[in-house]
Amino acid sequence: MCMMRKYRQFLMTRQAKRMMPILIFYSSIGWNFLFAIENNGRGVKAIGMASAFVAVSDNFWAMEYNPAGLARIDKYGFSFFVVPEQFGLSELRTYAGVMTIPLSYIKSAFKMERFGFEYFHETVLGIALAGSIDHNVFIGLGINVNQLQIHNYGTTNYYSLDGGLLVEVLDNINFGCAIKNFYQSRKVNLLGQSPLLIAIGLCWIPILNTQLSLEMEKDIRFPISLKVGIEQKIMDVLSLRLGVADNPSKYAAGLGIKYMIFEFGYAGYSHIDLGWTHQIELAIILD
Repeated sequence: MCMMRKYRQFLMTRQAKRMMPILIFYSSIGWNFLFAIENNGRGVKAIGMASAFVAVSDNFWAMEYNPAGLARIDKYGFSFFVVPEQFGLSELRTYAGVMTIPLSYIKSAFKMERFGFEYFHETVLGIALAGSIDHNVFIGLGINVNQLQIHNYGTTNYYSLDGGLLVEVLDNINFGCAIKNFYQSRKVNLLGQSPLLIAIGLCWIPILNTQLSLEMEKDIRFPISLKVGIEQKIMDVLSLRLGVADNPSKYAAGLGIKYMIFEFGYAGYSHIDLGWTHQIELAIILD
């Protein structure tokens, strides 16, 4: 009897481990939790501004929000971004890195991301190219190769395309728009296609070292999400960020510290139902 009890405990542990990826999988596509568990952005500046970044797009992670923003980046660099535990779950862990290579007429960036754990994970390799079609009008294109793997359920590979436009309307006002996943090579098994996302926004610089950003994002499955973000730089060394968004409701905050060629950043956002998520970033920026 004692042996049977031990065996059942062992069996339940194994079953729980095997069921976990499936529970996460179905949670990630459920109507109530989809926004919460899927990609919540990359880069601490954008996340600290509640991802109101389509019209800002002024750092390496522009390729994630609006690839056209890369056209204004003329520095080589690398950034490493980590989400240790999304909503306190170590299984929902993200590692991501991006590298920029500015060429004479075309600016390029490369990224690599991994989300999940051994039983359920997604890997993304991406490249983005951007250039100007006028002195204040920029366009960009991103190509992503995605691999989704679920233990005992197989692996799916597909690629997707993103596009973006950025316009410097005035010296202190930018307009940005982007379309994510406007083309995909195939459906992703039970997930169906990744969602088509359309974002438009404005960035206003009322005074030096202050950015205000307003954005509307539409996921074709859900109502429009409104996002507002602000960044204040202090002596070009410290940056403070705040943001708020709805659908789902989210509050965000973050900071960046710059020293010589290094920049360290932290951001956190709070979901009304699922709690707080922390992320950190370390960037190296070369002139």
